[in-house]
Amino acid sequence: MKLSYNDIEHFYAKKGYKFYKGKYNINIFGVRCQTDTNQFDDLIGVAYQNNYDVVEVFTATTDPGKYYLNTPMNKKGTAILVEGQYKYQLGLHKGKDALVQKGQVKVFRDNNKDNNHDKGYIDNGFFGINIHRAGKGSTQIDKWSAGCQVFSTESQFLRFLNIVNESKKLYGNSFTYSLFSKCDFV
Repeated sequence: MKLSYNDIEHFYAKKGYKFYKGKYNINIFGVRCQTDTNQFDDLIGVAYQNNYDVVEVFTATTDPGKYYLNTPMNKKGTAILVEGQYKYQLGLHKGKDALVQKGQVKVFRDNNKDNNHDKGYIDNGFFGINIHRAGKGSTQIDKWSAGCQVFSTESQFLRFLNIVNESKKLYGNSFTYSLFSKCDFV
């Protein structure tokens, strides 16, 4: 999926999401392409300006792995982040650098263990739905996500963190993450 800076700005406006401009004033976004695959088939990207408009897109998942869909950590069911715009900050996830929730998020709860995103029940709160990386080059989600937004490779995540840290120097430790459906881009 090829996305320009203007495309991203347009899609933010269409959803009524806050879009930031200025050098390294970053807009972090996810695109849920498919569901229920246990593959890293989604995108996490960042749009920003640095003497010119920049969009960088990375391979990721915005869905939990099949392991946690079948073995929920929460008695209400496995968390699946609802499309929307949320607040994050740099922090730690299991002792490693990550973006962690700074505000509440909305999640669907899949409790019938059928590997489908059930959209009947929405839970709102702090659930540790973080943005982090999997292994050095993971191909399946498996236990890498119980609802988090996860980069498939360490190298892509480290590039992402470099961009986030540049933004932090200028604007502080507060970011938005906007989750879209692939359908939003047609």
